[in-house]
Amino acid sequence: MNRVATTPSSSGNSGIAVSTEPTAQERRLLTDLFQAGQYAMLEPTAKGLTERYPDSGYVWHALATAQRKLGKDSLQAWQRAADLLVTDARIQSTLGDVLHKLGRFEDAAASYRRSLALDATSADTHFNLGYTLRSLGQNGEAVQCFQRALEIKPDLKEANFNLGMTLHAMEQLQEAAGCYRREIEINPGFADAYFQLGNALNELAQPSLLEEALAHYRYALKIKPDFSAALINLGAVLRSMERFEEAEQAVRQAVEKKPDLIEAHLNLGNVLGDLGRWEEAVASYRNALAISPNYVDALNNLGVALKELKQLQEATECFRRAVTIAPEDAYPPGQSGFEGAAQSNLGVYLQEMGQINEAMDFLRQSLSLNLTHAHIHSNLLLALQYTELLSPTEVLIEHRAYATKFEAPLSANWQSHTNLIDSQRKLRVGYVSPDFRSHSVAFFFEPVISHHDKHKFEISCYYNSRQNDAVTERIKDHADHWCECSSLSDVELAKRIRADGIDVLVDLAGHTNKNRLLSFANKPAPVQVTWLGYPSTTGLTAIDYRLTDLYADPVGMTEHLNSEALWRLSGPFSCYRPNPVSPPVIDHPPSLDTGYITFGSFNNLAKVNDAVIRLWAQVLTNVPNARLFLKIKAVDTPFIRNQVEARLQGLGIPLDRLILSPHSDDYLNDYNQIDVALDTFPFNGGTTSMDTLWMGVPLITLAGANFISRMGVSILTHVGLPELIAATPEDYVQLAVRTASDPQWLRGLRDQLRQRLRQSALMDEAAFTQNLEAAYRQMWQIYCDKVGSKEA
Repeated sequence: MNRVATTPSSSGNSGIAVSTEPTAQERRLLTDLFQAGQYAMLEPTAKGLTERYPDSGYVWHALATAQRKLGKDSLQAWQRAADLLVTDARIQSTLGDVLHKLGRFEDAAASYRRSLALDATSADTHFNLGYTLRSLGQNGEAVQCFQRALEIKPDLKEANFNLGMTLHAMEQLQEAAGCYRREIEINPGFADAYFQLGNALNELAQPSLLEEALAHYRYALKIKPDFSAALINLGAVLRSMERFEEAEQAVRQAVEKKPDLIEAHLNLGNVLGDLGRWEEAVASYRNALAISPNYVDALNNLGVALKELKQLQEATECFRRAVTIAPEDAYPPGQSGFEGAAQSNLGVYLQEMGQINEAMDFLRQSLSLNLTHAHIHSNLLLALQYTELLSPTEVLIEHRAYATKFEAPLSANWQSHTNLIDSQRKLRVGYVSPDFRSHSVAFFFEPVISHHDKHKFEISCYYNSRQNDAVTERIKDHADHWCECSSLSDVELAKRIRADGIDVLVDLAGHTNKNRLLSFANKPAPVQVTWLGYPSTTGLTAIDYRLTDLYADPVGMTEHLNSEALWRLSGPFSCYRPNPVSPPVIDHPPSLDTGYITFGSFNNLAKVNDAVIRLWAQVLTNVPNARLFLKIKAVDTPFIRNQVEARLQGLGIPLDRLILSPHSDDYLNDYNQIDVALDTFPFNGGTTSMDTLWMGVPLITLAGANFISRMGVSILTHVGLPELIAATPEDYVQLAVRTASDPQWLRGLRDQLRQRLRQSALMDEAAFTQNLEAAYRQMWQIYCDKVGSKEA
């Protein structure tokens, strides 16, 4: 109902009423112009009438309608019409539409609420209020609005879609998928509904749903062929399914259709990286950065690709620039990264370069921003192994913090195991690793799997990597069952292991890259063990035992530093199989050729902390003219060489006493240039120590107080050289000096060391495997006895 008022005439005469509403003829004119769609004429006509009838809601409504139809700013007119026609629900709702389009969501919501107070039966207004509330992040109330709209009008187009989008944002993925399906039934030509249904199915992270997700992306593209986002997500799902060639094809189409779409270039780079085509990946990331120079994900991933290409200086610059641009940037979406946030990547790189303290700073920054990402926490825990600044107890505390964060929420849902309780039956043993390939872990594992007693043990290997080589094939041939599990989630892998009926599950990675500790944290097997790949506790209570020996973990010394019970094998903690094409050992110390003693260490630079360098400097000071030979990754590049030389020189090692060489495939030959090898601490060498002895070079080690710093003790004891174990840093220096000063002893040892190693327990593959199998059998017996006592 229109409001009517009287005002004095402009002449000042009293008693003569002036109408606030247009005449019937004027109203008809406005109506005719509107119905004819002549908005360009309607606007000036209505505007003129607002001057004559400033309080006419009818006239202001006509002006507002004309301006809106012409795409002009109509807000003032709609506000005036709504003020004058306060009981007109349709006008209140339309004002909400105008305010929403201007981004004034709070005001828009108020207008829709006023409209619904007048007419609660309008499905469109309930829908529009829900849409606005979603824009405000008020998803719970938005859901109620969409549901009310659908109660009033079940076939309201896009209502199910928007309800699904809201539920999707609330991570109610099953419910969202149902809404998208209903929208498709009502509106089968709506490409966005197919697209979002594909997204929901993908995010449910169930392999069985991925094919359906792909089908919906393809439906969306059939309806809208230039739908670049659908092509990108199609590629992302194909990538997660390791169908890399198909993924590349999809993302390339997105690039072709929309060359300025930065996400397309980024995702293409990621797929090319998966395919190992790193130079092409670099080009794609550079294309993304040409569009947006400060795009952090592209900078981060470019750094990863350049690192793979050994272009370490530019890789470092990319990581540092990304961190500078977005120091609080959260972990990028799964489809955007290889190793994680730039802070984490920079930390890992600095660790590899031996800059441990700075590495830990960046890893802690990354962890503080990404509290739910276990692999970033694992990166930090691995870095802690290299520093001399933390005590073993402090390192344990950090590992327990990992368990508190990631294992504790899972432990409440641990299920009982249904494995047959029989201590003498054939045992199912499962090994989980990303390193069943040409990798140091495989060098120690292959002798074991090749000697397992297949009559008493059934072996399953769960391989968490996409890299396959000749070593992979050999290990696969020895396994009874093989599962490539990199595409499985932690929960899915745990379910697979449980379904496989594994009795003893062995972790071979610890907190190294691509570990599956969270699968172990689900306790899928009755007996769980960690061994070989990580020189410390995992921190998990779900892992029952850590395999070790009496020398690496003397009884009474290290139990308190582990969350697992220590299981000491009767022999060494591992066995060694050397490279079958190893070069021969020269028959004399190389100092007889060079005229000076050469000390050496081929351990990775991360193990060469400042304390180690300072001790090595003392050794050189005490042996005139001696040289120090180090093999360091990428040291043949000026950037890395300058970094390394500056650090070593700054800690007391003269550059003219240094021999720096990059890692190479024929590195074993270089041992023939070394007289005496120097072990690192607190992180001793493992594979490198074995290689050193195999090549006839004596090794000086410093005995520490935990496994990581006593690997050298175990190795030297088992090869019969306990006299090369130092108890203190001072002993370490004196041992190195004394050994270097006895060329006859060096010659004699060089002649016999390979044979001594070959005849030691360190290379008795069959005996070691029998010891390991005996350990598994005893662990299983303990479990059976425990279950039996409970049942009794």
